[in-house]
Amino acid sequence: MRSACLDSELDREGLEQARVYLAEGSKTDITKSDTISRFLAADEVGRIALFSNYCSVFLKADKRPGTQALATKAVRDAHPEVLDVLDREQSRLDTLHETLRRHATYQRTHTILTLGDALVQEFRRLKNDRAVLDYDDLIEKTRSLLGMPGIAPWVLFKLDGGLDHVLVDEAQDTNPNQWAVIIALIQEFFAGEGARDIQRTVFCRWRRKAVDLQLSGS
Repeated sequence: MRSACLDSELDREGLEQARVYLAEGSKTDITKSDTISRFLAADEVGRIALFSNYCSVFLKADKRPGTQALATKAVRDAHPEVLDVLDREQSRLDTLHETLRRHATYQRTHTILTLGDALVQEFRRLKNDRAVLDYDDLIEKTRSLLGMPGIAPWVLFKLDGGLDHVLVDEAQDTNPNQWAVIIALIQEFFAGEGARDIQRTVFCRWRRKAVDLQLSGS
């Protein structure tokens, strides 16, 4: 922001002329002229203190350009060139604040991710210390087991004797790891004959905007 207040970044000559033209206009124009005048007359430290108020001449309270003209019709008609100067300064300040917003977003995101990573690492440490698993761990380990060469076929063979029906409720909330477990369980569900003579079924239910979609296989 400091560099944005330097004369080298400003159209000093254009702004000086603009404030003179604005001083000939309405009360609103005169207020803008006074604000620009104080900003241009201040030193570097003073400009930093006045910067927010100075920006209010060109930008709305949310630091974005408004839809209204930067000068009243009387000033524009008498000095049409004033809009070029004011528009360029508005664009410069808008670009600056967009950069500041992006930087602020980056800083907040970095802080959140840093905190989140620390929490995740601490949570993992506590689980390891207590030798416990959470729900996601159970799903991940089950997926790994059912995809393990040499072990998965034996596990699926043992399940073949007692798994007859699979129900997936609220399927829209089922994550990829959960689907991987389901697919591993049912991929041979209807292939050939099972250990027992029984009709097997797979039932999935999706909920979309209060509309139920029910699909079953057999």
